[in-house]
Amino acid sequence: MIKLFALVVVLVSCVPAVAEENMFLHGTLVQNACTLLPEDEYVSVDFKTIANRDLYSYTRTPSKPFSIRFIDCDTSVGNIIKIKFTGTESKSLPGLLALDAGSKASGIAIGLQDAQGAALPLRQTTVLKNISNGNNVVTLKAYVEAEPGAISQRNIKEGSFSAVANFTIEYE
Repeated sequence: MIKLFALVVVLVSCVPAVAEENMFLHGTLVQNACTLLPEDEYVSVDFKTIANRDLYSYTRTPSKPFSIRFIDCDTSVGNIIKIKFTGTESKSLPGLLALDAGSKASGIAIGLQDAQGAALPLRQTTVLKNISNGNNVVTLKAYVEAEPGAISQRNIKEGSFSAVANFTIEYE
């Protein structure tokens, strides 16, 4: 009799349960004004070698330009490109990128600018360019800046460094 009871429990527990609607999926389908050139989905900026004495003297490096290219732009869909950068923010230099944890260097952060040299702080959307039909290029700049405390205490640490930012493109 005990065996029969165990068999009944197994049969009852194998019956599938049907729940009421409890999962809702939704979204918005849009058409982008441009297509990001596939080679520009991942942008790399190499600062080469930076002398720490230059950072002590000038607080930052000259800006290094880089480009993001757009193809097949259609101004009937949108004629303005906006960009927003996200990443780990420097505590000492708000708006600038902090170095990755694996970096050997310290006392520095990485800043971003538009082509005219205006700051592109992290987490702020900025209008970059009025686009035209066809292909468009947006030129931006990056630079390395010494943290104020590292300058005053003269403790900028040398070594390799890296930082990662993500960018989001919007069209209007």
